[in-house]
Amino acid sequence: MTMPDKPPPSTRKLSLHRLAYCMDVVSLALLGLYPFAASHFGKQQIMGVAFGITILVLLMCLLTERTVQNRWLPFLLAFILLMIHGLFIPCLK
Repeated sequence: MTMPDKPPPSTRKLSLHRLAYCMDVVSLALLGLYPFAASHFGKQQIMGVAFGITILVLLMCLLTERTVQNRWLPFLLAFILLMIHGLFIPCLK
């Protein structure tokens, strides 16, 4: 019996590409904090965290192997979410 070249998907490690998608989910979850931003967090702090996540996702996409299909999609999603975060800042003052 020979060993397979690739392990099954359940035993593969978490790649930077998958981690970038997880960071997009975190940024999306931050959108739910805006109704509570006045009492617990500052609106600018949430926007700062979203900006930091976008930069982190950009770095992860840059470090992802070039052969990965849709390499830049997590950054595109993070950038769109950052723009949505920016839309919430002026209306919640």
